[in-house]
Amino acid sequence: MKKRILLSLILILSFSTAAFAQVPSHWKSTAVINDTDDYITTGISLDIIPRESIVLGWRMTRIPGKNAELVVTIYDGPMTQWDEILDEAELEELTPGGLWFPRPKILDKQVYIHQGPGTIVTIYFE
Repeated sequence: MKKRILLSLILILSFSTAAFAQVPSHWKSTAVINDTDDYITTGISLDIIPRESIVLGWRMTRIPGKNAELVVTIYDGPMTQWDEILDEAELEELTPGGLWFPRPKILDKQVYIHQGPGTIVTIYFE
């Protein structure tokens, strides 16, 4: 009985440390801020996110005090009919959101972000 309790405690501790582990140091992020009143499209420099990087996910929040439209589309390429849409979303007005991809996306070209006014979109990659 004591061995079962001890084994259970060890398992719980090992799973809890994995669940609350810090983000690995090799993960990086970059944010695109749209403080205008218009939709914008931004290509993220290949110096920041090189081709063949792995995109892990994204997060969008509103800029406090600005009218915001929480709309985002993330492309792998400059938004032509041949470019892949990595993700797109329209969020509720007061709710920040995002997505961790179940399978990370490998870039073929370059990340382009089309976002609504008054928003900040952060891309996580390695």
